[in-house]
Amino acid sequence: MSYLINRNLLRCLINRTGFHHKPAISSVTFERSFASKSSDSKDPAKSPEENNKPVDFLQSPAASWKASYSTVGIKDEAPWQESWSVLLSVTIFMIYFCILREENDIDQKIEQPLYDTVPGLEQQNLIAMHKYNLENGKDNRGIEKRMREIGMDVEGIRKIHFQ
Repeated sequence: MSYLINRNLLRCLINRTGFHHKPAISSVTFERSFASKSSDSKDPAKSPEENNKPVDFLQSPAASWKASYSTVGIKDEAPWQESWSVLLSVTIFMIYFCILREENDIDQKIEQPLYDTVPGLEQQNLIAMHKYNLENGKDNRGIEKRMREIGMDVEGIRKIHFQ
């Protein structure tokens, strides 16, 4: 039974510290050290009757253990300077990026319509919208007008959808 407890305790320690593949200590070393501590902790002066008594929960270290420690781990509190330095850094970056920075060629490319950037995208989008509208009985006049403007064969697309 103690072997299973030791293995589970080792697993919890490894997972809590983030060692998923290579633990900081081997299970054999940990079990030996844990076993020696547990055997040393037994007071030979106590009678076997006292050792068999239940442990008072409120007097044990388990009383101060929070459930969140098991799932999240014990959180280290950040120093007060950390939040202010992050806030200041992000504020300065946003002022520079949004206000002070000059436009460049990448900004101009981003402002272009997506249909101009990706060839064939508008045609595929119009075909998909045309098919959807035909299947759901919606009006296709605006889509067909745009198809004719860009030189697509509307009648051929209708025939494909009705097959």
